[in-house]
Amino acid sequence: HFPGVFSRPGLKLLDIGCGSGSDVSRLLAMGHDAFGTEPVEHLRNEAIRAFPELKGRLFPFALPLPDEAFRNEYFDGIICSAVFMHLSPDLHDSAAAGIGRRLKTGGDLLISLPGRRPDLNSSHRDSQQRLFSPISSRECLSLFRRHSFSFSHYWETGDALDRPEVTWRTFLFHFQKHE
Repeated sequence: HFPGVFSRPGLKLLDIGCGSGSDVSRLLAMGHDAFGTEPVEHLRNEAIRAFPELKGRLFPFALPLPDEAFRNEYFDGIICSAVFMHLSPDLHDSAAAGIGRRLKTGGDLLISLPGRRPDLNSSHRDSQQRLFSPISSRECLSLFRRHSFSFSHYWETGDALDRPEVTWRTFLFHFQKHE
């Protein structure tokens, strides 16, 4: 599930928009010092109920991360899986900048975005009215390059929920420097 970049144990990792907490739990089991953010309180509570080891490791922050989020703390890697597309395009720059502020120089960002998603209406919303703001691969690369990230790797996958019409695009970036 996680590429080789997070296979070395002992990394300090952050899962932004961790939802069920399963990825944070998996990262802890892999030997990482893992944390998550989830702005929806009942999801955080359910995650802790399902994975008690997450108590004290989940925080109520959303993208763009507020300045007080993890102040003076830096992560070796950040995961942003199936989250960024829920932001309106006017928040993309501040979200990318906030992610960079929390990464160590040389840290990694793993971000996944929808590829094919034919179930969206003309306002880019699904049946639950969640926003799926379109962002092309070119726009994603340009956005993160503007914020001191270098592109490392890209791959496409099918849907984890086995929806044959849905695909995902995953990007791996390295953070170059703090300004």
